[in-house]
Amino acid sequence: MKQYTSLKELGYPGYLVKNKNVVLRKIGDIYLLVPIKHLQAPDQDTGYVVPGNTVFFTNHVGALIWQNVEDSKPTNTQIKNLEHQIANVFGYSENVKDDVDEFVTQLVNYGFLYLMVEE
Repeated sequence: MKQYTSLKELGYPGYLVKNKNVVLRKIGDIYLLVPIKHLQAPDQDTGYVVPGNTVFFTNHVGALIWQNVEDSKPTNTQIKNLEHQIANVFGYSENVKDDVDEFVTQLVNYGFLYLMVEE
């Protein structure tokens, strides 16, 4: 699986799609993104492999991002929408754009989100 340092540097290409085998769970004030099955081989639809026992810990901001990824919109549109939602809910910060980029890039690198780019 290709690893990215920043989707922003790529100009937010293609579409982001949630991995259907990853779910969001809340325990107290902690949010977890959890693979619901251990994938031994690449997913038939995408070719990506979710690391079998990887649990991704996050907070309420990360949960908001996960819940608001929409599979039918281009990546650049989704990123802008996520930045606005976070700013509206938690207040604007100079770091919002960089924080969203970093978090979404991590989810893509873990295989929790797919970056679907036509070549």
